[in-house]
Amino acid sequence: MKRYSLANHILSIESNDPSIQSIFDTVSVGGEGSHIGSISISQNSTLWTTNGFATGAWTHDKNLDRTGVVTIMLNQLSDDVAKFIRMCNMFYSGDYGGFTLTLTNNIGDKLATCIDCYIQGIPSQDFAASAANQRWSFTCGKITFGS
Repeated sequence: MKRYSLANHILSIESNDPSIQSIFDTVSVGGEGSHIGSISISQNSTLWTTNGFATGAWTHDKNLDRTGVVTIMLNQLSDDVAKFIRMCNMFYSGDYGGFTLTLTNNIGDKLATCIDCYIQGIPSQDFAASAANQRWSFTCGKITFGS
């Protein structure tokens, strides 16, 4: 029997830039007791597409593009929100290397590796009667699923 729990997934965010790494070390988002609502990892392109012709012929086109986006739905009360805001503010003020994002489960299986990623910006900061979720996104140079 297969079982699933979001609490069994952790996204590690590690800077490839020594100056950013010295400030943040590795930021781990998710796991039991976290304020995470979801983690979404998607590639921008499909590997294969097929084009048909009026004559009945077709071609299969292969695309090796593995760029994509990692989106984290995070409650605004999470301590990670302040870290992400600080990351964005640092990138506004200078040029730094990207991040490597790694999604693992609680037994250490690597589910996805995303390299050369950059935080896309600070999402809307809403203040209302109850705590809201925020969508934080990273644009990625290469996403690989599995080990």
